Amino acid sequence: MYKQLQEQSITNAHTVINLSSQPLTPKQTQLLSKNLNFCPTPSAINLIHVELNEDLYRFSLRLRLAEFFYDEDDEKIDHTTHSQSPPPAFLRKPSSFTPDSGRDLALDTFIKGVSSEFMLERQRNIFSNLRNEEKEALRELIDNDKITIC
Repeated sequence: MYKQLQEQSITNAHTVINLSSQPLTPKQTQLLSKNLNFCPTPSAINLIHVELNEDLYRFSLRLRLAEFFYDEDDEKIDHTTHSQSPPPAFLRKPSSFTPDSGRDLALDTFIKGVSSEFMLERQRNIFSNLRNEEKEALRELIDNDKITIC
């Protein structure tokens, strides 16, 4: 008895009720029966690419700054004898200095390789969770101004 009620509630949870005068195709009804919690995977994830590009830029900037300001003679100096310590980070102005590329060929090659590997990996891992006919039905529903889905 409990199992029958449970199955009935599951089927009722995925029922589509059309309150509009616009008839729905079977493909559209099947797509809408996935419920409002379903989220289709976008074909191109632009936001992730923007964040990834920003992270890669900051990473390469840190590497270039470390290479630019690296001084072998500085390692030989005893830093414990300095009387004045630098101000805390929140009191310093943020720098806008960016070292030019081309100073260190190995560093440029490494940054280019890491960036291209990450971008290729992001492109390979995008898989759609909708079949082609479901994508077509979704496009029809989006383009139809007479239908409101809620």
